Amino acid sequence: MIKSKSELNYIIFIFCIYLFIFKDAFVNSLPLLRYVDELFALMSIPCFALKLSKNDFRIRIKENKTVFLIVIFCICGFTGNLIWKYQPLFRAAIPDFYLNLKFWLAIYVGGCVFSQVNLDKYGRRISRHIVIIMCIWIILIFGDYIIPGHLFEANIRYGLRSTQLYYEVHTFFAAACAFLISMLTLVKRKTTHFEVKICILLIMLASTLRSKAFGAIVLYIVIYFYVFFRKKKINAMTIVATAFAGLIIAWTQIQYYFFSNIKDDSARNVLLLKCFKIAKDYFPFGAGFGTYASHYSGKYYSPLYSMYSLSFVHGLKPDDVVFVSDTFWPMIIGQNGYIGLGCYVLALMYLLKKIIPYFKIRREYYAAALFALGYLGISSLAESAFVNSFAIPLAMVIGMIIYRNESEVK
Repeated sequence: MIKSKSELNYIIFIFCIYLFIFKDAFVNSLPLLRYVDELFALMSIPCFALKLSKNDFRIRIKENKTVFLIVIFCICGFTGNLIWKYQPLFRAAIPDFYLNLKFWLAIYVGGCVFSQVNLDKYGRRISRHIVIIMCIWIILIFGDYIIPGHLFEANIRYGLRSTQLYYEVHTFFAAACAFLISMLTLVKRKTTHFEVKICILLIMLASTLRSKAFGAIVLYIVIYFYVFFRKKKINAMTIVATAFAGLIIAWTQIQYYFFSNIKDDSARNVLLLKCFKIAKDYFPFGAGFGTYASHYSGKYYSPLYSMYSLSFVHGLKPDDVVFVSDTFWPMIIGQNGYIGLGCYVLALMYLLKKIIPYFKIRREYYAAALFALGYLGISSLAESAFVNSFAIPLAMVIGMIIYRNESEVK
């Protein structure tokens, strides 16, 4: 029997962890699970209404610079839609607007619903649930290798079979690993043999054989070394050195996608090259939501692809849009223009600024939120990270940290 509101929050929190981790395994049987991330972000409406009622229905957007910047970002997108009218408003523009917004809404929901979860009281239990998930994954990974014909799909990279399990794509499993790494770091104080468990998760992350996964591992090692070993905040020089190490690790992929001489060989390549031209032609607000390098720009085929000679590129053709949403920053630049890009980058910087004080409050929270945000930053260089479904559980982690009452976590 549930004895308190705190216990109820904990139960809902554990339910969400299992839901985010295993929904892909049952999505074919329960199609509604495809919309879990959208439904989670939609919870922001009752959360906001409840908070508004407590504030006597007064809205103070200017007090939250991140909210203000995201509002300007959205205005840029809709201004482009109203001026150029390239895509249907209700079928493409508004759904794409929601995809761009759901990461920020999930942060808010994570803060409103889960910032009150007592991690000192329930941290050990949360750690045990993470271990249960890890054990299930280990069994599935060994089963996939042992059973003839394999249980799951996989690609061969570097001469090895990459780990995908029941996820739609390898990057979703990588993101699930990143989510559990953030969660385990969050309850570090209550986790026995923490280093062993983290190493297992990092090995699982590496087993996807993705460049972004290797970059994320470097990031976590740097965070762990500075935060828990040297007990210092990450400074500018460390960020530069980490970024340089990531560039070295991912250089082959970066060279192929962004510096290849074969301009029409890679969808990512041409989407990046053309986004600057589009931002210039539709200065300063961009072409509008659902018009470029986004899911809905492919679902309701955007005229921009024909106008900028992209409709013949593999993965960007009218009948083959498999790579149309395979980038993030080109989407932001093309759809929301340079003003929208500036607002989005500044919003992320202000989000980072909210995380930094937790180094002095509780280092585990600082490290967990920093890694969650850092992983999305790394992923955004090669996929539409902040609008993908896997961004939602990571946003939940960030939200439940930055909205915590400082007096409760010292």
